[in-house]
Amino acid sequence: MGARVNRPVVGVPAVVRPEVCNAVQATSIMKYLLTYPTHFEHDFTRQSVCEIPVQLVMKNASGHDTIHVCVNFLPPSATQGEGAELTVPVTSRFAWVNKSISTCTIPADSSVTTETVVTCVTPGVYDLTRLRLTARVRDEEVFVVQPTPGQYLVTVTPKLD
Repeated sequence: MGARVNRPVVGVPAVVRPEVCNAVQATSIMKYLLTYPTHFEHDFTRQSVCEIPVQLVMKNASGHDTIHVCVNFLPPSATQGEGAELTVPVTSRFAWVNKSISTCTIPADSSVTTETVVTCVTPGVYDLTRLRLTARVRDEEVFVVQPTPGQYLVTVTPKLD
């Protein structure tokens, strides 16, 4: 079992799961992971919208000079398409803030981190695996869907006084 690394994010420990990232198929030209608090308390009586900080870390694992990446931040009702189903059924509804599609270029043996926020309006379990990452090597024309490394669940509970 891999080591767990904790670090503060808005006062709640965030869990980095490199063992999940490393378990991605060897054929993948990139690896990625999400860092976020796995449990989040929020006072819905004072503020109706809960904001959960999320980081997406993407690493070039192709062995090539540069890869181009396209990230689709999907709504919870979506499947990943192209024959790949999501790993869990739809959980509570949430929204990615200011994100629907993001693109970047990652040099060889480098990584890129993008920050976003997930919003929700009720307590529940939220499946943050609602991403579809595609990548291609600079000289190739076709983007290839990258495998999902596992489940990324966050539990939001009401904060009690």
